[in-house]
Amino acid sequence: MVSLDANNAKRGLDGGAGISPGKWASTYREALSRVGELLAAGCSVVVDDTNCFRFLRDDYRQLAQRHGVATTVVHVKIGLEVALQRVRQNTRSRLRPGVREAVLLELAEKFEEPDAGEAALTYSPDEAPEAWARRLLPPPRAVRPAPEGSRLQEVQP
Repeated sequence: MVSLDANNAKRGLDGGAGISPGKWASTYREALSRVGELLAAGCSVVVDDTNCFRFLRDDYRQLAQRHGVATTVVHVKIGLEVALQRVRQNTRSRLRPGVREAVLLELAEKFEEPDAGEAALTYSPDEAPEAWARRLLPPPRAVRPAPEGSRLQEVQP
């Protein structure tokens, strides 16, 4: 998995508090590079990010196409009020890294939902995630894992 939040954390940045466009662009370029390295090594890749703009999703699709790999965009669709409730609950519980409400509201305002041309799979919380995945996602195929100890291996914090 290539997580842009994990990348930011390694660099001492807190995306939930908001980061400058220049630092975000650097994080994004690094993620594209990692995805390319993993695909070149024959690994499957999951990109964990909001990917709120169509051009971001297009860049990942084009990169995968150069490596002869199909892509799937999973659009997790929840209402803004539900997202705000979750942010507030997390602010109280601190179970995971937080997002400031102002950052969430800005992201929600700018978010470009996938259109029909992207053939995204949409998940809504009306269904259990496991049942949704079994119903819509293809079964995993055998892939070669990243070599042990390699620079390609992604470790979650």
